Amino acid sequence: AGEAIERIHSKSNEFILHLDVDVIADFPATNYPGSGGLSLDEVREALKVFAQQKHLAAIEVTAYNPAKDPEGSGAKLILDLLTDVLRARLEKLKEEVAATVPALASAAASAQPQGDASPQTSEGTPPEPPSDSGAAAQVATVASGEAWPSEKREVEETATSAGEDPSPSEATSETEESQS
Repeated sequence: AGEAIERIHSKSNEFILHLDVDVIADFPATNYPGSGGLSLDEVREALKVFAQQKHLAAIEVTAYNPAKDPEGSGAKLILDLLTDVLRARLEKLKEEVAATVPALASAAASAQPQGDASPQTSEGTPPEPPSDSGAAAQVATVASGEAWPSEKREVEETATSAGEDPSPSEATSETEESQS
């Protein structure tokens, strides 16, 4: 599993994990049962290696045949296996978030001027951050995958820093003028 992770460059590329359950030795609930496959523990450990990668996009499970599993024992085995693997993924993601939070808090604290207390409301709670619908719209536009020419962004940033709220048509016309 570790070698496969390196070969697919999973540190920078999303990937889909494909599991044919017939790889599990003596798994009867498949059209292709075989002996000499991997033990359930070997499959579990390999899947955990893959599942703990942050770029895992999906897990696909194939080759299970419910017609060959009248009591549902094969389905239960697969569900227990996936539960263990996804639990390990969740724990890994929680660890990564926990490691990130102190770094963010430290960076925020160092960015705040020394001796300057956070502003408080009359109830003693920090005030809500100001609403900036323009910034939210910009984030939504960028998140949707729309191309955003740098000239347009510069026009919007200049107008925003001057306290103006440029409409999209103003930004577009200014961008067109700067390009001509």
